[in-house]
Amino acid sequence: MESRNGLHIAWVDAADARDGAWRGLLPHHDLDIVRVDEPAPEDRAALAEAGFIVKPALVNWVADLTGSDEEFTARLPASERRNLRLGRRCLNDAGLSLSIRDGLDEERLDAFLTVYDAQVERMRNGVNYARRHRDRLLAQHHEQMTAFAYDGERMVAGCILWLRPSQGLLQLRFAAATAPARRARVLHGIYAAVFRTARELGLPTMSLGNDTSAFGHIAQPGLFRFKCRLGFAPVPAGQIDEKMGGDEADLFVDLRRFSDPSLVLGYEAPRFTAQQGRGSLRLTVLSREENVDLAPYRTRHVTGIDHRRTGIFRSPHNPR
Repeated sequence: MESRNGLHIAWVDAADARDGAWRGLLPHHDLDIVRVDEPAPEDRAALAEAGFIVKPALVNWVADLTGSDEEFTARLPASERRNLRLGRRCLNDAGLSLSIRDGLDEERLDAFLTVYDAQVERMRNGVNYARRHRDRLLAQHHEQMTAFAYDGERMVAGCILWLRPSQGLLQLRFAAATAPARRARVLHGIYAAVFRTARELGLPTMSLGNDTSAFGHIAQPGLFRFKCRLGFAPVPAGQIDEKMGGDEADLFVDLRRFSDPSLVLGYEAPRFTAQQGRGSLRLTVLSREENVDLAPYRTRHVTGIDHRRTGIFRSPHNPR
């Protein structure tokens, strides 16, 4: 048993997962997830049959930037095209200045972290990853690019990006905005400018960074919907960076520490392994109820969508 970012996770081997021996933990432990780490290929189908979702631990969000701004925008839903227009307009009409620069120095990073800290404080289960990575970001300052929006001298929104020219990639590392700037869609305007900059640098691919493959605890379902609407597809993170690879098989015992519904990106049957190319992951919507509207989560960026009821396995620690 381990508590990780507030979730109670039990690690078991594939045999105990397949035959349900993990249920013996329920009377004694307050479980959220039962997990098999790096399940062997020959075990994956049986784990899926036992109710586990075989999935990458992390996903990376990628989009093809070849072509013009207009061609990229034309592929987006009308609502997202409007958000990009409003974001650009806000940058201009509100008198904000946008600075896009190579490199990263301590003064600008600390100004960004002030905005990021406040954003994390507003989150239900926020984890301050940017603050944790402060020293690493400064040590790798020559690989970074920044796009920061200012109201006078005060930073109100921005993002730190990772230049990866050997992979033809510009990757978002961290993004943050003050509450008023977020409501005004300032980040949309910044993203539009960043996409244009990536094209000007001759980089064919943009990444919106890594997330856990489950949305409902730290990353929320709204983030999944936002990134899909913005034209980005989730792929196993190991396809972009081998060091970020790694698979797991998870059984979600209950959603009491998750949003309801929650979303999980897993491998498609029958192989239950990473496929080449984009759009190779299947979305599972988790909820306590038998019926849930799947329409808000349908997207061309996954192979399909299904629903699974969770909360079936309860313990004395977890009354309904």
